[in-house]
Amino acid sequence: MLQHVPLRGLWLLALFWLGGSLAAWAQTRITLSGTVVDATSGENLTGATVRVRELSSVGTGANAYGFYTLTVPAGTYTLEASFVGYAPQQRQLTVSASQRLDFKLQPGGSELNEVVVTGRAADANISRAQMGVEQLDLKQIAKVPVLFGEKDVIKTLTLLPGIKSAGEGSRVR
Repeated sequence: MLQHVPLRGLWLLALFWLGGSLAAWAQTRITLSGTVVDATSGENLTGATVRVRELSSVGTGANAYGFYTLTVPAGTYTLEASFVGYAPQQRQLTVSASQRLDFKLQPGGSELNEVVVTGRAADANISRAQMGVEQLDLKQIAKVPVLFGEKDVIKTLTLLPGIKSAGEGSRVR
């Protein structure tokens, strides 16, 4: 006794199932937002990094106003805010609803010791310094445009790299 289920009923069932799944998924995603500022001056720290330590793929940078926003599933997390030249700050929290969490970072953080970079260049043979050379062969001269019935070789020379003007008193760029 096989019963025929109308196609319309299957679509309706699938729609309710999908809608319920999306609603359940949306309820488990929580938005964390706030600002990252300098603790002494209150200045926004543009580009500061805020990340969730337990979720390696969840992190963001603060915008021009020092504002950040993250979306995470419900749970207990450690948020870490950091910025170059400031001590990082961590906060542990249990999230079950969207909330705001502001960070005030202290200047200082970790500083590097002096770094000295030294190098030694190979001895270059400068006794044979050579200037750049440009050559025009007869084939190239034959292709020179004609001006008033004659080939203008001097004009062609001025178009070569490094030549400012041809003739007496030439300057090299």
